[in-house]
Amino acid sequence: MDNLNSNDKIIFRLPDSKTIEFIESGVGEDSFILQAFDKGIEPKEIKGTLRSIETQEIEQLIGRFKLTDNSDKSSIDFKSYNEIIHLAQEQMLEGVFKKVVLAGKFWKEGEPNVMGLFNKLLKNYPKAFVYVGMIGPDMYMGASPETLLVKRDNLLFTEALGGTKTNGVYTNKEKIEHHQIIEYIQEILNRKSYKYELGTTESKPAGFIEHLCTNFKIQNHSKSEDIKLAHELHPTSAVCGLPYSESLNFIKKFEKLERQYYSGFLGPVPKKGDFSFYVNLRCAKIYNSGLLFFAGAGINSLSNPKDEWDEINNKVNTIAQFLE
Repeated sequence: MDNLNSNDKIIFRLPDSKTIEFIESGVGEDSFILQAFDKGIEPKEIKGTLRSIETQEIEQLIGRFKLTDNSDKSSIDFKSYNEIIHLAQEQMLEGVFKKVVLAGKFWKEGEPNVMGLFNKLLKNYPKAFVYVGMIGPDMYMGASPETLLVKRDNLLFTEALGGTKTNGVYTNKEKIEHHQIIEYIQEILNRKSYKYELGTTESKPAGFIEHLCTNFKIQNHSKSEDIKLAHELHPTSAVCGLPYSESLNFIKKFEKLERQYYSGFLGPVPKKGDFSFYVNLRCAKIYNSGLLFFAGAGINSLSNPKDEWDEINNKVNTIAQFLE
């Protein structure tokens, strides 16, 4: 596992928590793990001491974050997104894969107020994993609605999150997509001999949109095995597709987007205590002159391109609505 350099630092708040926590590379035995979307990339680790911080220190830390310039200010447009959806659906009809998650980048011009933006995410998304931090030379910020895997005492929790309410209803397309995510998680848990209970399927709000959500309660193994399980679950079919290899090949060939940490996962691993990993969704990279957003949507044979385009723009607005 790669260690990040001394510039790396993360400020974050766990879902349903009032405590803001901080870690930076330095002295200590706690960790914060960051895994890129591409699981072939070695996960990175901030090794240091996790501690809680107050508002004044948050302002001081963010004030020392160094923003860089962005040379690429391009955004995907509907025409390009529509074309890639049709390519994907053609391959689905040929039986190459059942589902693929297609993402794009969106540039929003404007000098960012990082502290103000972070505060608004904390206030408006109490059930999200909210963070801001320097990862190498890049500043990331996010408010993720999706749990990858968390440990609480002797239990693990994950969720199948996918299938977005469209025009006020969950269509057959969304129900199929959600069921595929459930099956994907079950297959991994069964293969790794984890005992689990499946919860009921509910609707989970996330900013402007709502998703179908089914929770899993899992009996833990050892801490090292449980962390390996997180890497097995990633990337879930909610951010990649089904089957995994075929959908990933399509993404690499046609998406033409370097996802980096978008749709990877991240979270704290205390030396003593429970770990918490969240999928890095509803996130952006912050530059001197604006923000670069990442968002995607699950595509299957029933997808309507205009609906999917509206969905990813709504996801961008999770953060973009708060720009001044």
